[in-house]
Parts: sequence; structure tokens; C-alpha cells
Amino acid sequence: MSELYANPTTQPTIPSASDEPTSPPRRFPLFLTTLLTGNLAIFLIWGSVLSLLMSTQIERVDPAAKVGNLALVSMIGAMVSVVFQPTWGMVSDRLRTRIGKRAPLLLLGAVLGGFSLILLGISNSLLWITLSWCAVQLFVNMAQAPLQAVIPDRVPRRLRGTTSTIMGLGLMGGSLAGSFYGAAFVTSNSILAGYVILAGILLLAMVLFVVLNPEGSNRDVPREPFRLGAILAGFWVSPRKHPDFFWTFTARFALMLAYFGVSLYQLYIMQDYIGLGSGAAAAVPLVAMASLAGSVVTMLICGPWSDRVGRRKPFVLISSLILGIGLLVPFFVPTLTGMLLYGVVSGLGFGCYMAVDTALFTEVLPKGEDAGKDLGIANIASALPQVLAPAVAGAVVGITGGFQGLFLIALVLAVVGALCIIPIRKVR
Repeated sequence: MSELYANPTTQPTIPSASDEPTSPPRRFPLFLTTLLTGNLAIFLIWGSVLSLLMSTQIERVDPAAKVGNLALVSMIGAMVSVVFQPTWGMVSDRLRTRIGKRAPLLLLGAVLGGFSLILLGISNSLLWITLSWCAVQLFVNMAQAPLQAVIPDRVPRRLRGTTSTIMGLGLMGGSLAGSFYGAAFVTSNSILAGYVILAGILLLAMVLFVVLNPEGSNRDVPREPFRLGAILAGFWVSPRKHPDFFWTFTARFALMLAYFGVSLYQLYIMQDYIGLGSGAAAAVPLVAMASLAGSVVTMLICGPWSDRVGRRKPFVLISSLILGIGLLVPFFVPTLTGMLLYGVVSGLGFGCYMAVDTALFTEVLPKGEDAGKDLGIANIASALPQVLAPAVAGAVVGITGGFQGLFLIALVLAVVGALCIIPIRKVR
């Protein structure tokens, strides 16, 4: 893809992938802690808003059409995410400021994302919910894209399994904590307060990361110019030229859709499939706790383990098998106990995958100096399934006439994700 950005009239040499870091940040534990905090804040938003806060708002607008309306809103928001994840990454790759190339978007995204969350909280019609959700996608992604790009910027390959564990803990912990968080504000009938607090958490997390991990000025670093044709072309990563990136992207998309296709639909699964009715909101956090317990165990073990053995692919294959087993439990045992077992087993599998996922992606990037943009494209494979999950689940439930079909489709997706890992050559 480098030829898309070639500019024969430009004299300075752009940094290449060979310039990647060979030593970690000076205060590496602090770097990891604030990276975890930032990722937790972002995925707390995705987990709580999609699974409970916005779902409840949509249900209040029109209870009879809640499934279709949630699918519609999520799909529109997904399109915004697809476009702006790589766009903000590309912008951050080329920014030259006194505080570096990632920090400005981290701060601006936190401020504007916070305002968008509050706007969503006061929305009381389907139109305003949709518009506000699109704004949330636009501006929270402004912070998320550069946050993940700091890994290839600052972390050497030998430590990326450990760093991937931190990112995985942020995603899993934030998404699952979102269930507790959203349930608390839904059951107390104080949804707006939930959005306001989310805005404050996001701003605080991004400010802490920027202040405690300063990039320094990069004004003197040469950059490739912004050219519309190259920017538009940059959204496409050729599977023929970069097959490892393609297979890694496809594996992540399939595995994420398998996992979130069920987990983000839990409120409705608990209400209608398990039969808990009005008690469903209180039960969702129980499954989240079971899943978190399983995922933390495997993430803490598998990330550092993959660094020691220098391998990533076996962990993904094992994680897919475990996730598939977990998805079969509620298919055969449609009870709260079955859902709790699903939470534990699927958490073990998902945690194993998340422990190596980020490390795997940073090692198959097409072009080192486009890390922000390419990781933005890569992140579509995790963000888009979370947004599309309600829409896909709604379609599957509608076609099959029940929730059992949803668990089977998720199982198939988990198997597909595992198979996509096999052709990758750059990474063992």
C-alpha cells in the first residue's frame, strides 16, 4: 500500500517500519496503567450504551419495535465508525505539534465525545438518538484511533503480548463493566446521569494518559502531505499485497462478531429466551461477572506467555475452540445457569484471544509510518462487530424464529475466525 502515498517531489525521508522502538517507555508500568485506564473508559462507553442505556431509550420510544429500531440505529452508527476509525488514525499519523501527533486528537476526542454522550442522554426520539449516537461514534473514535496507535509508536515487539493483554483487559473489562454500569442507571431510572458520568470518565482518562506519557514535540519530523486521492485510496488494504493483514482482519471480525453477537444482545436474550422478563436487567451483570472472571485468567496468562514463546497463532486457535464450546452451553441449557456457564467458558476463550490480538495486528501492519491509519482500519474489525451485533442478531432471530439460531451462527463465526489464522505467514 506504500505506493499509494508515494510523492516523488518530496525530499525528506519518511520514517519506516525499521524505526520501530527497541526499548519500552521509560516508565513502562505507568504507561501500561494509563493505557489500560484509557481503553477501559472507551469500552465502558461501548459496553454500557449499546447493551443497556441506549437500548432502554429505544425501547421507551417504541417497545413493540425495539429490536428493529436498535438494529437500524446500530447500523447507521456503524457506518460512521467504519469511515472515521481509519480517518482519525490517518490524521494522527500526519499531525505535527508541540505535544506530538497522537495527543491532540486524544484530548479533542474526549471533549467532543463527552458532549455527544450528554446529547444522547437527553434525546427522546428515534431521530435524535440516531444523530447523537453518530456523533458519539465520530468523536469517541477520534480518541480511540490514536490511543491504540501508541503501541507500535512506543512498544517493542518483544513486549507487545504483554501490552496486548492490557488492551484486552481494557476492552473486556470496559465492555463487561458496562453491563454493571448500564444496569445501575437503568434500574435507578437515571440514564442521563449515566451519560454525564461517562463523559467525565472519558475526559479524565485521556488527560491522564497525555499528561503522564508526554510525546514531546514532533514539529521537525517530516511527513507526507495530505492528498485527497491518497487518503481515499488508503482506506483499502490490498489482500493480494498484504495477505497477512487481510487474514488477521478477517479472523478478528469473525471472532468479535461471534462473541458480541450474543453478549451485546443479552438484555433481550434474558428477557425472552431465558424468560426473566423485567428481572433481565439485574441478571445481565451476573453473566458479565462470570465472563470477566474467565477472561481475566486467560488474558493474564496468555499475553506474557506468548511473549516468552514468541508465538501468537496457537493462542488464537485455542481461543476459538473454547469460545465455540461456550456458545453451545445456552443452546442446550436455556436457563440462567446455562448463561452463567456460557459467561465463564466464553470468557476464557475470549480472554485468550484478546491477550494476543493487538500484538498480532501490530506485527502484520503494511507500513510502519501509517500505523495509526492501518490500526484504525484494523480496529473496524473489533468496533464494527460490536455495533453490528444487535442488527445481525435481530436478523438471525427473525429468520430462525428464536434465539437458538443465534448461538449456532456465532459458533460458525468462531470456527471461521480460527481458520483465518492458519494462512498468516509473518507471525508464528
